[in-house]
Amino acid sequence: MVSRFHITEKVIPEMYQRVRAKVLELLKDLPHIVITTDIWTSDSSSQSNDFISLTAHGITATLSTKVTVLKFCHSMDRTQDISTRWDSTLQALRRLLEQRVAVQACLPRITCKAELTTEEWIMMEKVVNILRYFEEATKSISKSTATLSDAIPLINSLRKLLENMRGSSPREEENISQKLAGDLLMALNERFEDLENEEIYCLATTLDPRYKTRIFQLHSTTSTAKASCGVNHQP
Repeated sequence: MVSRFHITEKVIPEMYQRVRAKVLELLKDLPHIVITTDIWTSDSSSQSNDFISLTAHGITATLSTKVTVLKFCHSMDRTQDISTRWDSTLQALRRLLEQRVAVQACLPRITCKAELTTEEWIMMEKVVNILRYFEEATKSISKSTATLSDAIPLINSLRKLLENMRGSSPREEENISQKLAGDLLMALNERFEDLENEEIYCLATTLDPRYKTRIFQLHSTTSTAKASCGVNHQP
């Protein structure tokens, strides 16, 4: 059995050196970086674990964005890319758009040869416009007053919004906003495909006077919900 001394005095220090070298390698091609941080506590185990993350954002010569995330839990160090932190991407793009005049004025004066075109600025605006609806939905469902009955109406509202943005006949030459809306719609449908078939969600929504059965997309869900609640008339 591997001893605690071996882990703390050999394995972890060697891991730290490897991670440190990798981080330096990733950052050396970024002449300018912006640092963001986040702190949280996990209560998933018998003891609370404290985490802190540092994210370095930078633009390379090819306009690709690199992100390096460091997480520390007590003495454990590691490097990891987090692709699910769409909210960080939203905040970064929103801030960049807010500072567009300053950014455009500074780019020619710095060693970074990157240049953002008009089309790329427009693309960022469209991405922010779509992601802000997910931000609003996240804030809504995270409120202390949120209830189980809010889930189906919220998901169906996002689904309808994305369907309108994507258009009725998506094509390969669709613009970036239509492509993003289509991808998000596909992911939303895959993740919440069976939400209306979950009895507890359906009952909670039907019994909520704000929604009743008006927001269900599936006719079978409406019929089942009415039968379960003893509703024989249209809401």
